[in-house]
Amino acid sequence: MNSHSLRTFLLAALAAAGSLSCAREHAEPKAPPARVAEPAHAHAAGEEPHEPGAAAATTAPGGELLVLDPDALRDLRLTTRRVERRAAGDTITALGSLEFDPNRIRAVSTSLAARVLALSKRVGDRVAEGEVLVELTSVELARAQVALESSSSRIAIAEERRRLATDQRDRVRELVDGRMATVKDLQAAEAELAARTADVAEANATAREAERALEAFGTDSIEGGGRCVLKAAAPGTVIPRDGTAGESVEAGHTFFEIASLSELQAVVHPFERDGARIDESAAVRLSAAAHPGRTFEARFLLAGPQVDPGTRTLPVRLAVPNPAEDLLPGMSVTAEIRLADPAAQEIVTVPLASLQRVDRDWCVFVPRGKGRFERRTVARGRDLGGEVEVLGGLAPDEEVVVEGAFVLRSESTRGAEEGDAHHH
Repeated sequence: MNSHSLRTFLLAALAAAGSLSCAREHAEPKAPPARVAEPAHAHAAGEEPHEPGAAAATTAPGGELLVLDPDALRDLRLTTRRVERRAAGDTITALGSLEFDPNRIRAVSTSLAARVLALSKRVGDRVAEGEVLVELTSVELARAQVALESSSSRIAIAEERRRLATDQRDRVRELVDGRMATVKDLQAAEAELAARTADVAEANATAREAERALEAFGTDSIEGGGRCVLKAAAPGTVIPRDGTAGESVEAGHTFFEIASLSELQAVVHPFERDGARIDESAAVRLSAAAHPGRTFEARFLLAGPQVDPGTRTLPVRLAVPNPAEDLLPGMSVTAEIRLADPAAQEIVTVPLASLQRVDRDWCVFVPRGKGRFERRTVARGRDLGGEVEVLGGLAPDEEVVVEGAFVLRSESTRGAEEGDAHHH
């Protein structure tokens, strides 16, 4: 083989070797560089995560501990409720609405014909006991005031005349004793004194009649010239208002109704088969759409006299204490009515909204203070309206998160998913 042929053969061999090497590189991708595991920074209990709004998950003796920074905690507006132990009686759920307690409504009205000078309140205004609400002037009242003043003047005149008659009788008696006046003169003086005493009695009777006439008008405070004011008999809220400054009104006209918000009534509508079983022994709790996550105590008052033929429900009236005045008439409510059963065993219950599903387990979040929440696995029992029986994992009087529990669940599972992704 000559030198030219040998050189050609070597070049072809080198080209073939290069092609084979390229093919291997394309067929076998390079392995990624090994990742060096960075040590995880565990937040101590109560320590804030580095990023605002972040949540850190650590392991607590009873379960996973979720830690929220103060900003995130403030934005969540969580609500909590204590775990309860109660008798395992039947629970009835019924819908209804709130209204004013008719026994706590006071009318502000006039018992005389009058002209309105001023009305100081509007519908929805709050009033205090004794606050002036209406100013009036009345011809009829002015006449009664004049009559009372006249009777007072007559009393003063009659009493003065009686005093003079008493003095005269005493002088005549002294003269009779000194043989300077006759017995007939003494009898005349005594007759005059008796007449003046009768005048005093008549004037007092007339004054009492004038006073009763003024009292019959029912005004709270009386001024001169036929003017009077009407005041609130109790604190409350103005509901209707009927009157305008300058108009004339007849006796019996009602200007305002003042209703108390300190205790309302709820009318709920359970089905007839359930409503007939409710009595004073039932334990009642209300929830309102306007206050999610909160409950309000109530008590049974009475059941309606008849069943609604259209819905087959029986109206049940409940008393609802409202000391903070958070509830308002017209709000829709849901009543959970637990029927008493002395033979039933006690069970532990939590609100339905507090239970969250994580993988195959049911969990609740137990506050641990300083933005820390323990995710606790529990054994779920029966559904009891808006509550759920807990068979294990919680003790009575522990607290669980109700409103915001779903958000805590999302933060907890997100932290776990990010941890798994980091390890993989």
